Amino acid sequence: MITYSFINLKGGVGKTTISTNVAYALAAAGAKVLFIDNDKQGNASMFFGLKDKELTLSDVFLKQDFDIKRAIYPARKFKDGQIDVLPSNMTLLPLNMEHKDINLNNQENKTFILKNALKAVEGEYHFCLIDNAPDINFTVYNALIATNQVIIVTNPDAYADSGVDEMDKQFNNVLQDRQMYDEDYDEYDPQNNFILRGALLNKYITNSYNKSSSKYKFFKTNIKLATNYEASKRFIESIETGKSILELSPNCLFSRQINKFVNELLYDK
Repeated sequence: MITYSFINLKGGVGKTTISTNVAYALAAAGAKVLFIDNDKQGNASMFFGLKDKELTLSDVFLKQDFDIKRAIYPARKFKDGQIDVLPSNMTLLPLNMEHKDINLNNQENKTFILKNALKAVEGEYHFCLIDNAPDINFTVYNALIATNQVIIVTNPDAYADSGVDEMDKQFNNVLQDRQMYDEDYDEYDPQNNFILRGALLNKYITNSYNKSSSKYKFFKTNIKLATNYEASKRFIESIETGKSILELSPNCLFSRQINKFVNELLYDK
């Protein structure tokens, strides 16, 4: 199982929209996907119709020896693929407030909770996608410890490089902890490594950002901004119906770009 974390310390950049549609694209192609909602707002959980489940991601952290399978729910079924979801809700807020210190020197075991819990299901899925909150807190740090590839979703505005710059610093902090404390860490093993895969430009408008001028690696694919009524209507319909835009409008520009991004993610190393 390869685990991808979608993240940015800035909110509103489109992490949930992109990660849920990437999950759909992978599952529609035949992959078994585990989707983890790691944001107290629970927007992804709401999208999949799982916002009010009794057992959630919080139970993984709060209950010792909790069987993570109890909090994973089927969300989408395809001919060969599937999407199962580990949902979240506002119970993540007090949990993160209680664990403000994420220094591995004194909380080594607690920052490996999610990684260790996922071992029980890693053989059941091809991919795990984590939609993270715009923060570096206890549960996000746990998610990064469990992650193989980090994808920074960003927008082509004045804050793009500053946001990627801060995430680069946080990535290196986690990398050092993985190298020091993670017995499974192997930089050459795609299922046990930890790499900053790159930044993905969302809400892109032609010539609105020069990727070549940045010191950071960007994906070749850009996710362009919906600029007409018909396209915008699809996004609203997607939220209201809980259906992927790829399902509602498989040939629209956004759908084509998501498929292009998935292809780049999987095959363009």
